[in-house]
Amino acid sequence: MTVFYSNPGHLKHSQLANTSCHIHLWLATQDSSITNELINPLQQFGYTVIVYIPTTIPNIDTNFVPPDILVIDLELLNTDSASITNTEYFSQFSALQNLECPILIAASEDNFQSRRRAAQIKAIGFLLKPLDAAQLVDNIERILGEHYAPPLRVLIIDNDLELANHFCKVLRTEGIETALLTDPSLIIDTIDTFRPEFILLDMEIPGYSAPELAAIIRYHNDLMGIPIVFLYNADALNPYIEEMQQIAADFIRKPIKDSHLVTAIKMRAVRFRQLAKLMSKDSLTGLLKHTRIKEGINLELVRVQRSDKTLSIAMLDIDHFRQVNKDYGHAAGDRVIVALGYMLKHCLRKGDGIGRYGGEEFVAILPECDPNMAYQVMDNIRERFAGLQFQHEGQKFFCTISIGIAYTNDLAVQNSDSLLIATEEALQLAKQWGRNQVRLATHATGNSN
Repeated sequence: MTVFYSNPGHLKHSQLANTSCHIHLWLATQDSSITNELINPLQQFGYTVIVYIPTTIPNIDTNFVPPDILVIDLELLNTDSASITNTEYFSQFSALQNLECPILIAASEDNFQSRRRAAQIKAIGFLLKPLDAAQLVDNIERILGEHYAPPLRVLIIDNDLELANHFCKVLRTEGIETALLTDPSLIIDTIDTFRPEFILLDMEIPGYSAPELAAIIRYHNDLMGIPIVFLYNADALNPYIEEMQQIAADFIRKPIKDSHLVTAIKMRAVRFRQLAKLMSKDSLTGLLKHTRIKEGINLELVRVQRSDKTLSIAMLDIDHFRQVNKDYGHAAGDRVIVALGYMLKHCLRKGDGIGRYGGEEFVAILPECDPNMAYQVMDNIRERFAGLQFQHEGQKFFCTISIGIAYTNDLAVQNSDSLLIATEEALQLAKQWGRNQVRLATHATGNSN
């Protein structure tokens, strides 16, 4: 849904509440070329777009449903004085602060002054016009992923209940989820259920040694890189210092200021989250890697055996992708791959698994989805992707995708390999029949039609 609205201050929540779009985007511009080039592609990605054509930015009425992200044409931010201070400049656009959403700047020129203007209003992204829709979505997804990331999860292991509860209170005030463990013998169950991203471990728990507890944690393969920060009193550190250098992310001496505790945890936990993402996700698209896809399918197959519900698997391949690379270069090809990845994330359910299988191939894991439903969902994605317009050095081009779908049924599926083979056979049939189409496998382990 695209909304052209010259005065968003009167836009009611009910006008947007019934839309199926995931992200509400404002384009603040008087440049019709921006809107003409972006409206349709952003629709295909499932965005709700409000084009706001203000007289001046300070006149924004903030009595509205706020956008998830705001893209502002730099032309709206020009001032007469180049020497105006940051504070004076930003005060003229105080309404931007009230939006409480990330801001992207679209500029005609890439120079120091343009970037300074963007920095003065605390924009977190800078893009050059003409804007490429796929590149814009790439930036938006990255920014929103960081801005609206789920709360960090911190496990505190300490037998000093009063101090540990104080730490929990401080961290929760900062939006950090916490779990408190006073009995280290329950550490395995607690980690399995809470899945912490940071562990704060006291070095002086009676009956336990800090190195032993850290080793128990490290036995979890998924938590090999998790930051373990040790709380210590001055006299307690020395006996363990050499033994613990290899397992400790840091040491924090008690007592510690609340603000310092929060900073120490946030910095290290965010780095762990980034590292975990790099290990499991494809670096270009942010989707699951090849091996993680198979793990996801096998997990869903176990659930299928318990629930007797249908699991569908879709494999997507960008048509004539080598020609795209040849005609427009690998950078343009990467933008096409990224665009398809983001479209899958927008159009599929939160519980669906999405991965980059290799090159220009993707796999979608669709639990509790029968083949007819899977066909409709994938054909909608196919149509949307075919409507996306890409740009390279002033040239515009389009791409299509072919899709194969296989699914579980009364013929037993042994593992992810057999299901993926059937899915790939359906995909190859879609290619043979002319591409830009969806084909269903006749069953999960055999021929397609």
